[in-house]
Amino acid sequence: MSLSSRTRSFISVVGGLAGTIALLISLALALPSKYTVPGGGVHCSAGFKIDWCSASSGAEVVSGCDDQTSSTWKVGLFSGVSILSASGSVTDASGEHVWVFLRDCYGRYYLQYPSPVCSGGRWDMANIRVGREIAAIEFWGVNDAGDKALQSKAGEFIDAGKWLGLPKSSYPTHSDLGSIALLYGRGFPYVF
Repeated sequence: MSLSSRTRSFISVVGGLAGTIALLISLALALPSKYTVPGGGVHCSAGFKIDWCSASSGAEVVSGCDDQTSSTWKVGLFSGVSILSASGSVTDASGEHVWVFLRDCYGRYYLQYPSPVCSGGRWDMANIRVGREIAAIEFWGVNDAGDKALQSKAGEFIDAGKWLGLPKSSYPTHSDLGSIALLYGRGFPYVF
């Protein structure tokens, strides 16, 4: 039984449309995206300060804990990752170690490694890798035992070759030092 020429034409048109739709969807997923720190989205506890945070593109993300203005920066085509650097101070003499975590929109936490370099009351972090669906950058303070546990957890991730998003309860007890709220968007409204 052979197909009529009309049926073959119809199948060919539908196949072409399906291919075009698949291409458009893949392009929409690869379009440039952007992150926004909403006004009022920066929080710092007493004794902890974020002096600045910027994207690898040079875009200023935050210019201090008192910066309550909205800021936006774009992420490149085909990349949903933005690499940030941040610096600040810790004036509290609690002896806590500073660690950076990313919290996604599902409540999972991603350990950022290596931990910030701390010296003379200052902290610096040059490799905060913000990916899709990240809702906040959180700065945690942990004691010596917590620092050792996080170093061990990072070693496990390195050995496994992947960094997992885990519930907050999977990490040691900590104090919340500060945070930067993020809004993520991608696709056609963010191209221009």
